[in-house]
Amino acid sequence: MSLLRLLTRKTTSISRSKCLLLRTITTTSNKDCFTSVMVAPENGESTGLYGFEILKTPKGFRSFVEEAIKRSSELVSYVSKLPSSMEIVRAMDEISDTVCSVVDSAELCRNTHPDREFVEEANRASMRIYEYLHVLNTNHSLYDAVVRAERDGLLQSKEAQRAAHSLRVDFEKGGIHLSAGKFSENIVTDPGSVDIFPASRIPKHMQYLLKLIHRTTTKGIKEKGFRITTDPGSLSSLLQSVPDDEVRKQLYIQGNSVPHANLAVLDKLIAARHELAQRARFGGIFRLRNGIPIVAYNGGANSSLIVGELKVVSVYQGLNLANKLGIPSLQVITDSLYASRVMNKLWKPPWRCLHELRQMQVWYKDDNCLCSFSYREGNKAANYVASEMDPWPNMHIFPQDFPVEFISYCIAIMGHRSFAEFAVHPNLASSPDVVNSFLLELNKIVRPKADEDFKKIWNFKSQKCDQRYKDLEPWDETYFTGMMKSSAYNLDSTVISYYFPLSQCIEGLKVLVQSLFGATFHSIPLAPGESWHEDVLKMSLHHPEEGDLGYLYLDLYSRKGKYPGCAHFAIKGGRRLSETKYQLPIVALVCNFSAPSDSSTARLKHWEVETLLHEFGHALHSLLSRTDYQHFSGTRVTLDLAETPSNLFEYYAWDYRFLRTFAKHYLTGEVIPEEVVESIKGARNMFAATELQRQIMYAMIDQTLFGELSSSRDTISVVEDLRKFTSWKHVEGTHWHTRFNHLINYGAGYYSYIYAKCLAATIWADVCAKDPLSLATGTTLRAKLLQHGGAKEASTLLKDLVGSDDILRYHGKGLVPNLTSLCQEMGLIEDQE
Repeated sequence: MSLLRLLTRKTTSISRSKCLLLRTITTTSNKDCFTSVMVAPENGESTGLYGFEILKTPKGFRSFVEEAIKRSSELVSYVSKLPSSMEIVRAMDEISDTVCSVVDSAELCRNTHPDREFVEEANRASMRIYEYLHVLNTNHSLYDAVVRAERDGLLQSKEAQRAAHSLRVDFEKGGIHLSAGKFSENIVTDPGSVDIFPASRIPKHMQYLLKLIHRTTTKGIKEKGFRITTDPGSLSSLLQSVPDDEVRKQLYIQGNSVPHANLAVLDKLIAARHELAQRARFGGIFRLRNGIPIVAYNGGANSSLIVGELKVVSVYQGLNLANKLGIPSLQVITDSLYASRVMNKLWKPPWRCLHELRQMQVWYKDDNCLCSFSYREGNKAANYVASEMDPWPNMHIFPQDFPVEFISYCIAIMGHRSFAEFAVHPNLASSPDVVNSFLLELNKIVRPKADEDFKKIWNFKSQKCDQRYKDLEPWDETYFTGMMKSSAYNLDSTVISYYFPLSQCIEGLKVLVQSLFGATFHSIPLAPGESWHEDVLKMSLHHPEEGDLGYLYLDLYSRKGKYPGCAHFAIKGGRRLSETKYQLPIVALVCNFSAPSDSSTARLKHWEVETLLHEFGHALHSLLSRTDYQHFSGTRVTLDLAETPSNLFEYYAWDYRFLRTFAKHYLTGEVIPEEVVESIKGARNMFAATELQRQIMYAMIDQTLFGELSSSRDTISVVEDLRKFTSWKHVEGTHWHTRFNHLINYGAGYYSYIYAKCLAATIWADVCAKDPLSLATGTTLRAKLLQHGGAKEASTLLKDLVGSDDILRYHGKGLVPNLTSLCQEMGLIEDQE
């Protein structure tokens, strides 16, 4: 969408007269709902949820939505009357900020609030605001205003120019990713269960987590057992701990075979996204000129064609279908006088269509657009474009009585070939072909080491088990790799957790921002009504020279009904309000760490510390962002770049220079020994190739499912077939991908995690590794990456950050990350130094 960038949740100087005009409009809306810098009171006065006065009660969400719609509608009217200027972009960004305040607050509330009424009202608010977003995203006045702003060259800053371009392109996408929300509501979450008898087959240290059940045997004896819910978290723990091979097999197959109903939901999602992607170039922007319906067509990759060049770009049935529908002629506007001369003098269409040209009424209008002609003969079809290197869309003009059926047909087949093509096109990779080639290249490097891992696990199992279980199965992996790691490095995850009490880990985050950025996290008391649970903490990030930089909520413990994973939620994006005033970012970091059963502090396993730092990387990206427009604030960046800061900050979980500053035994205060950290790192590297191979397979599945459709395939066969790129076999009857939520929320984008791992590895090696806690390192990260959000081209940011073009390389028409640092780090290739 043009006004809300969900995939990554994710003003410059204006003349005083215009600024005053817009501020006059601002005074008509509810000031308690939208304030310049939204900060909850610290004097003990009550407020609403997240500091929004309007959210003092659950029903406040209703007023929140209506106020946002009212305010946005005022701004739409205002924008539609503006001449081409910077003010168009600034006002559009205020619409975005207004709407995102509702969307983001509702999203956080519906995922974390323990009060059912709040959750239900947040769900209603979410549906209502999405309906309004569809109206905004097909608003012709807004679209025309953005086109004017970009076209007329009056935007005074590069960020404003980039914002106008981004808004236009997002409009033309036509709200395609609305489908994610629609289909996520239909996903079945029933995890399934397995009954295990007798109870002795389950290790004693796991039994207290499970539901005790009974049965009567054939001999009339009452026998104890356990009903095991095969949700992902429980399944992972049990597969790692249960020694009984048959029990692990039952758990694996059951856990990866439910919910079966999601297969149909996934099929519908894939089909819907494919259909919408095919319409994406038109973007659903319809308007009337002199009573004639106009469909705006984004030229996309064809917009840089040289004068007179002919290129097959897309297809519709042209006069053949027009004749079939009883339309006597097709009227086409060539929107540039210069382009008309090109058409008259240089354009050489095939002789087969000349007679069709003579039947057509063609005239020209000076509208700075590309000219286009399409025809079809038999099985051959082509759309020819003549261009004067002008980036504006084709305008296909249809007669007033042209049937909607014909227009819909044109839209359906003149877009992208697949959802993957649509999703990847704006990113560094630029096309699914580049992504798939990158994944195959990396997999070729990883495969020998992953096969070696497989053989090691197989040999270890053979030594431990009798011949009945000599084959190595997928349900064996975590159990035997866990044993091998413990044996090699004498690790006990419980003992290691003694060094990571949660309170000390939070102190570690404070150390990190102090060392890197010279900033300090201060705990802030929550105002009455601001918090959603008693466990929530609030901190401000403060710089001694710059003042407050932003606000962070921490909601770290698991509880019933809460979002099950770990995530970074935006509440308010940063943006410039005036030359002297900045709207500070507000974010929430949400985790699901196990709360202590007694009064002692919670202790984190090392992988949980890594997860905390991953999400903290996202939070810093938001908090340190200083973009003029909230459209680019924080994590609202190109998908390839979105996970890079978070992956980069994971490295701190493995660096002893950082860990020794806070990782202390919760009883004795002993600093974690360096040899323990080295053992943890050694265990991580033991089967790193196997894990990376798994991530590559996930990305391949994602690209294939959302690639060009084939009527003969089903998703299970696709997943089974792609197993050939791994060392492990597919288990018949399973369909684990129906639980793979990234297909819903990150469709055709999972590859970006692997991009981010490669980029983060290079940044760590080139920028951070030498002195990871120095102010110089932090200044570089902040000034050259974090503060820019999405306001600069991702490739420019990355090259400037490492001081070299080597972080990226061209591959076909796209960019792929350099693999060297990651592969050297994992021991897949030799260090070249």
